[in-house]
Amino acid sequence: MNISELASAAAEALADRESTGKAVTSITVETIRDGSGWISYAGTALVTHHDGETQTLNIRDTALSAALEQHADDEAELGSVPTVVIPILLPKVLAREQPGPL
Repeated sequence: MNISELASAAAEALADRESTGKAVTSITVETIRDGSGWISYAGTALVTHHDGETQTLNIRDTALSAALEQHADDEAELGSVPTVVIPILLPKVLAREQPGPL
């Protein structure tokens, strides 16, 4: 699983939430271990805004949750399932052409 697939799923999850009007810089998802020792990713993510403020985001039953499940399988094959921090790139702002003299 590559980061672009996770970033795309994260952007979709962000689009479904109520906007705060603040730019998001990253989404962090911690791992959890159940009673049998199975490690997976939590059903909530920590959203970090450009000003450092954070909020939680429910990601259960989202494309991000499904992508993280696949990512956990890939990571488990390598021997660990680390916390995932998904950077969110700010949208590109196109420069408007300045009108020339009339």
